Amino acid sequence: MIKPSSDALRHTAPPYPFAHLLPPSVAIARADQAAQWEDGLLPEEQALIRAAVPKRQREFTAGRNCARAAMRALGWPEHQIGAIGVGAHREPLLPPGLIGSITHSAHFCAAALARDDGTLLSLGIDADANKPLEPGLETLLMQADEQLHWRSATPAGCHAAILAFSLKEAFFKAVFPRCRRYLEFSNVRLEHRSFDGETGQVHFVVLDPTLRAQLQGLELDARYGFDPELVYSAVTLAKACSSASR
Repeated sequence: MIKPSSDALRHTAPPYPFAHLLPPSVAIARADQAAQWEDGLLPEEQALIRAAVPKRQREFTAGRNCARAAMRALGWPEHQIGAIGVGAHREPLLPPGLIGSITHSAHFCAAALARDDGTLLSLGIDADANKPLEPGLETLLMQADEQLHWRSATPAGCHAAILAFSLKEAFFKAVFPRCRRYLEFSNVRLEHRSFDGETGQVHFVVLDPTLRAQLQGLELDARYGFDPELVYSAVTLAKACSSASR
């Protein structure tokens, strides 16, 4: 099967913010058909969620279907598109040669995958409802001075706290292959860089010394978008000398 060009992947990407937040080499698939939430799991995957509540089963099903759709968009060999397991930290176990991330909630699911060809090292995506965060959670998410900066920098129409939560979730997914452990929200600090009316870019200050050492020499790119319903966050990790162009 012929590998699609980067331009082709960008051209055929769905017109929603992830297509504008990730490099052209990343294939994106979204669960926008009811059947994608209900059917399509392989037997090995069904066994993983047999005891799960219906909500979890639906989201898991949509996520696996999206991941396989993204594989096909990349031109991945059909005989290598199989079951996607779950790692010790609940991360999706993609086939060797692929990097990627899945995000899902009750009404939205998407997957973003790329070939592990050295252009990107890892990526993370997250989508959350664009609404206020539950009272009290903002203090767990950000330090007091971080909150003040973030509120003043967040564009109108986007709830600041949930955007910060989404960006940090995408960051954790992107760096997990390097650190292989759970992280705390306090391990990183968000700094807003820019917003062009459609997408925004942020900078992460890594406060945890161990994590900072693990990311040394790497380039991290963090972007976001939003609409009245959802906020979307995407983080990529690359070698500093070979950061993907956009």
